[in-house]
Parts: sequence; C-alpha cells; structure tokens
Amino acid sequence: MRKLFFFLLLLTNYTLSGQSEFTIYENGYIYPDTTMQQLGRIVDSLNLQYRECPVDRKYRSVPQTIGYCYSLPGVRLQAFSKRIENSGAEISKAYLEEAYPEIEIERIGLVTKETGEDEVRLSLLPLNYGYSYGLSLDEKHFVDRTEQVYAVAREGYLNVWLLKTPPVSVPIPEHYAKMIQYVDCMIDTSVNILLENEIGARKKRVDDQWLLTTENKLDDLLKKYPVAEIDYPDDYSDSSHLAYVERVSAWRVNRNKWITENLLPTQEFQSLLRQAIDRVEAGKTTGEKWEEYLELYHSAALALRSKRLRKVYGFCSQDQGPRLHEMSIARLSASAVDWSVFVRAHLNIMNDRFARMSDGSYAYGRRGTYLAELEALGIDAPRLLIGSTLSVKNPANNHYFSRWGRIGRALSEAADRTEVYQQLIWMIEDENLDLYNRLTAVYLARYLIENSTGGSVFVPDETSQLTSALLTLPDEISEVIIAMPD
Repeated sequence: MRKLFFFLLLLTNYTLSGQSEFTIYENGYIYPDTTMQQLGRIVDSLNLQYRECPVDRKYRSVPQTIGYCYSLPGVRLQAFSKRIENSGAEISKAYLEEAYPEIEIERIGLVTKETGEDEVRLSLLPLNYGYSYGLSLDEKHFVDRTEQVYAVAREGYLNVWLLKTPPVSVPIPEHYAKMIQYVDCMIDTSVNILLENEIGARKKRVDDQWLLTTENKLDDLLKKYPVAEIDYPDDYSDSSHLAYVERVSAWRVNRNKWITENLLPTQEFQSLLRQAIDRVEAGKTTGEKWEEYLELYHSAALALRSKRLRKVYGFCSQDQGPRLHEMSIARLSASAVDWSVFVRAHLNIMNDRFARMSDGSYAYGRRGTYLAELEALGIDAPRLLIGSTLSVKNPANNHYFSRWGRIGRALSEAADRTEVYQQLIWMIEDENLDLYNRLTAVYLARYLIENSTGGSVFVPDETSQLTSALLTLPDEISEVIIAMPD
C-alpha cells in the first residue's frame, strides 16, 4: 500500500487535465508569499548590482555556414574521394547533382562546426523546427581540401555534406552580447545544482545499509500514528480523486503534528535525526524521506544540501520524480536565501531539463513553464530567457543555455507578449546578427505563436510580419521555411 501511495502522489496532477503539476498558492504562484518576498529582495539587490552588467569579453558566434546533406547510394568512399580530389572544378550543389544523378538531398539548413581534441563534429540545424542532425567524423571519412565537402561511409551508401562556404565565426553585436552577459550576471556560473562531492547522486534511490536501517526504524516509529493511511477509492472519478488528494494532504499535516508532539521529544527519534544531520554534514545524502524531517526539525539549508547530493532520473514521461525533486530544490533554496541555486533550479523546471529513460511528446504540454514567478520577482525575464537561448562560441564556463521550444512557450505567457514578439522580429531582420541566432529568433517566434492563448494578442497581421521578416534571410533558408505548412 505504501508503494501505491507514493506512486499515486507522483501521478496525481497528470491524471486530471487542467490541474497544476505543483501546488498553486493563494498568490497564484508555485511559491508562497513569504518565499516570493525573500526572493524579491534578492532580485532587487541584483538589479541594482547589475543594472548595466558590463560585457566581460568579445563574444563570437559559433562557426557556421549554409549546408546541404545528401544520401549517395552505391558509391564507395574511396571512389568518391578520388573523383572529388581529381575534379579540378569547384564542388558546388550543381556539380554534385550533375556528377551523381542518383544522389538525394535529405536536408538543407545551417551547419555549425565544432572541433574537439579527438573529433570534428558538424551539426545541421533543420528548417522544419525539428531536431538538430549531427555528423561526427571518425577514421572512415573524407574531407576535401577546401573543407567544404565531407563524406562518411554508411552501410550501402555515403552520407555527404556540402558546405556552401567554410564555416565562419563572426562577432556578436553589442546589444546581444549584453543579453548573453545578463544571463551570467543573474545566474552564477560558479554554481551547479549537484554538488561536486555527491555520493550516490546519480541513482534514483541511494541504496546503502544506513538508509535501509534508519528508514526501517523510522517506519516502525511512524506505525505508532493511530490514524491509518488513506486508501485510494475503488470507484475512480475526477471528484473522488481530488477528494482523495485533499484527504491525504490533511492526513500528512496531522501526522506531522503528531510527530512533533509525540516522536520528536523521544531519544530514539532524536538519535535517528542526529544521524541524518551528521550524514549530510559529512557529504552524504539521506534520501527523500529523511529530507522532509531535516527541513521540519533542523533547517531548509541542510535538507537542500541532501537533495543536491543526489540526482533523480525519470522512468518515463509520466514520472514526475525529477521535476518534483527540482521543485523541492527551488523551494528550499528560496527558504535558505540561496539565489544561485534557486534560479538554476527554477530554469531547469522551465526548460524541463531532466534525465528520463523515455519521454513522449504527449507529456510536454502538462509541464508548466512558470514564467509568471520570474516576472513577479522583478526580473527582466524576456532579456534573461532570450539571452539564454543565444549561441556563442566562447561562453563563460557553466553558462546557462535554454531550450528553444520551452522558452518559446514560456514567452507566449509573458505579460507583454506583443513587445516580446516584436523583439524577436527585429532579431530575425538584424543582418548584423549571425544567421544561427537569427534562426534562433525564428524558432522562438514560431513556438511563441503556436503556444499563445487569448486570441486577440496575435492577429493575422503579425503572422504576415513574421513572413516579411523571414524574407530578410538568405534565399536558400527563407524559401524552405516559408514553403512549410503552418
């Protein structure tokens, strides 16, 4: 029954459409007034400190160029490389398609190039709002002397990439450099959610003898609570489920009150609690069950430290475990007045940045973005969020990068969506900005439009405004995007 109890709590808010995944307080936010007030004071201080937020380096774009990805069946890599090297002609799209009539173009997009110690990786940003497509070069590949033609042998065919020009990195204009820098001003790059010395942090459950023993002893003590756990109703319905959740919540409040009055004064409970405190102070996590009592009977800071010493993986799309864990970190860090941890945890929830064994797209819409909380704190949220999506070749170590899809959706909930949308249009049209980041603005604008509510905010004129902005992009890019169905 205990396992069923916690599993049902895990899925509580996913079983009812329209229900929030986290508790919504009377103020309309996922953090109570006291927490919002504590955070607001920190933000006020940061806004004063970083009113200008001076740029600390000359930011440059990632190396990029327009590229074409082909599939060439029935041709060996050696024969292909020999023909290319001996052609004496400029290797262009027209040349490849004339020399190899059987060649099939699979993708066109913007190609970025990363050169590591052991490999070169090309990534193609598709123009259909899909996932980026990568090509890692190993020992079985060919690169021509201009570094514009790449080929990798596959089973029965060649994967051929043609770059219109060698990838080039250009300076990021000052306006956008300030947006990138603002991210580092508001999100401390020296801080991570997981602590460096975590023990067992990368397991869903930390299995060791201490946890097994102390949790069993704790369970024996909790069995003394005279009121039995609430059984799940046999006749499931929306109303019966909500009633069950409310009864469980009340039961837990009453049990915690009983623990405070009856267990906390006992030597046995105090001994177990002391062990949990000592364990965290020694750099080991206690697991979720003890974290609740560390928060109640010691401090939010120590409970927070224990949570940062483990990482929770989700089993599937319906598994709320990772988001609930990060939500606890955000709440506890706010209570502990630890802004650096809070803002990363909140942005991780906003970006849905968690590890899951599987993750179906049908679950995405149920996971909120919680932009309103950032806006209520007085943060320049659009500046922070758009800045965190911009790509840069030389970011600060541990710079926070956000996901386009999630941020586009979050921006659709902005207090002034029209102004945000106009800012994205200007970015798309700005020929001083590198093409990759202009396309970033295209993605954000499309996701913003797709997720917008309220009807009257986005009228047809604004959709045509996006089309006009797209026409300022290179022809090979704009033609493909505009031709796609909405």
